[in-house]
Amino acid sequence: MERLNKVFASSWFLPALVAIAAFLWFFPKAVLPSAALDPSWTMAAEHAAHHGSFFGRDFVFSYGPFAVLSTRLYEPATFGFVIFYNLLFTALFLVPLLWSRRPAILFLYACAILIASGNEYSIDARVQVALLTAFLLAVRSRSLVPVALVVVLAPLFLSKLSYFFGALPLLLIADSYRLIRFRSVPLLTVATLAAMVVAMVATGHPLNLLPELAGNDLGLIAGYGPAMQYAWLGIWPLLAALVALAAIVPALAWLLWQRVGREADQYDWLLAGALVLGIGWHLFFSFKTGHVRQDMHIMNTWFGFGLAIPVLLAFFDEARPLSRLQIWLFVGLMGGSLLPPFVFQAAPYDLAYPGVRIRELARQPVDALSWLNPWTWRETADKRAEVERQLALRVPAGLSGTADVIPFELGPVIASSQVQYDPRPVPQTYSSYTPELQAMDARHFANPATAPDVLFLKIQEIDERVPTMGIGPTLPVLAAWYDAEGGSALGLVLRHRDQPRQVAEGRAVSSRLTVGDWVQLPGQQASPIIARMSLPQPAWSKLVGLIGREPLIHLELQFDDGSRRTFRFVPGMAEAGFVISPLPRSLDPCDFRGTAAMLDPAFAPDALMRVTALRIAPTGLIRHGYGPGTVTFSPLSIEGGFADGFARSEPQQTGPGQECKSKPE
Repeated sequence: MERLNKVFASSWFLPALVAIAAFLWFFPKAVLPSAALDPSWTMAAEHAAHHGSFFGRDFVFSYGPFAVLSTRLYEPATFGFVIFYNLLFTALFLVPLLWSRRPAILFLYACAILIASGNEYSIDARVQVALLTAFLLAVRSRSLVPVALVVVLAPLFLSKLSYFFGALPLLLIADSYRLIRFRSVPLLTVATLAAMVVAMVATGHPLNLLPELAGNDLGLIAGYGPAMQYAWLGIWPLLAALVALAAIVPALAWLLWQRVGREADQYDWLLAGALVLGIGWHLFFSFKTGHVRQDMHIMNTWFGFGLAIPVLLAFFDEARPLSRLQIWLFVGLMGGSLLPPFVFQAAPYDLAYPGVRIRELARQPVDALSWLNPWTWRETADKRAEVERQLALRVPAGLSGTADVIPFELGPVIASSQVQYDPRPVPQTYSSYTPELQAMDARHFANPATAPDVLFLKIQEIDERVPTMGIGPTLPVLAAWYDAEGGSALGLVLRHRDQPRQVAEGRAVSSRLTVGDWVQLPGQQASPIIARMSLPQPAWSKLVGLIGREPLIHLELQFDDGSRRTFRFVPGMAEAGFVISPLPRSLDPCDFRGTAAMLDPAFAPDALMRVTALRIAPTGLIRHGYGPGTVTFSPLSIEGGFADGFARSEPQQTGPGQECKSKPE
């Protein structure tokens, strides 16, 4: 009994308990495939890695060859690495407990673990907080441990590219500080880049192609903000985050002033400068990752703020013990930071929630420990196999050869054994954010050596964008090289032709594009019309978008029946050109008759509606933040016959789970 009392009285007992809880409650959950939008690209990333695709050329997305480390898609051969890296960044989150084991800090750690556990939006924030801890380790001493850490973390940076961009400024700041303070060779950044290059080469990427691959990925990332912006709950989430920053920053400045002290020497001020830059970058990056796309991703911001607080308190407490007032101040700040995730994800207004949450917390350690049993690995593999078998049923019987899907339901084709998935460079059309990316996809389909034998097509976009904007210049290429054969759960079935049909653009007509002013389309619209739109953004507007978030731009269309409809507009995508008229009358992606008629207007003119005029809606700051620009209209002449096979096809027969779905899952 006396020995047991000594254990409980040990200064390491409670920290060990918190650490065990973190490892168990933060244990990764295996993800299984599905046909939905996000699971489809995770399957596409895995397919690219397994088939030796060059990431950045054959697969251009914001994830790299080690994507599975962040997607957590279950595969027996790789899930062990998923577990390892999850344990690694959980361990980094806990490292500050070596610096301070005060009960108040332990309490904040425990609260963070309980609220963040099981929440998918906490994962990116936990990675970023782990990187912040590595930065703090690097500025504490001249030890080479941080250098070894970043080398081990290199595959994680090649899983999700935002991890690398979150880490790079921290590495540069730490290197600069260590160079001046310790006269140490700045190894952190160099070692990270070298390890990433080695990892790319080890996964089959030629060294001479790396600049091109990096350039394509940078283009995609640069286009992400303007294209993927969303305004869930309006301006309020943005204002709430700015208010939180206005409270957290002065409080941290107070701690920093205490750590430096009044008798600081030049090295103390050097450390203070490094901490200001490093912690400031973490707060800014957390803010941006939650508000580049303002939907439930705003939880990234709040978790990034909240989970950093116990880490920073332990760091500052080591140098000079924090006062009770300071502790209580940060208890309040952390509570405020973790309240939004608690409210939006936990639904505390539901009276049944406490019981549900208690059962979840009780089950998570059991689930984590079950991975010690080989039976769990086999059972999960069997579940994945069954899910893929069900997915493959959505591919129509009788098809063969290579296949792809536009816009994004890739899962069934990847899972199928009767067709072979043959992807375009940008795996899902909504992420073709720039003219260069759209041109890469168009070239893929225009080349008979790379174009798939079968293509499933829906005229569909995310976020209420113009339906044809993502597919852009690829649509005329499909009209030339494919024939419509029928409908399916995945879209209109297109079959590749041996020779292209005649498709040509006519004489272009240009007009000035000013926000708020209507522009009339050419009067004669016997053929489809392609619009190329340029809407310049001045430097001050770009700066506002960088500091805050990009504004939402809307394109208002007027149709031949007098009706109007407003869509999201992405300037970078519109530059490459897209079919603006006609559009399917129903605007339903499962209206295959309307889809076929777009590229063969004589087939079903009643299924189409023609656009007569358009304008950029003058909402918010858009009137002053963009333009004036130019819109160019070009008639598209398409040889007939595209829809002949569809006209002769039998109506689609569907079973349970095989229905065409009009909205992305």
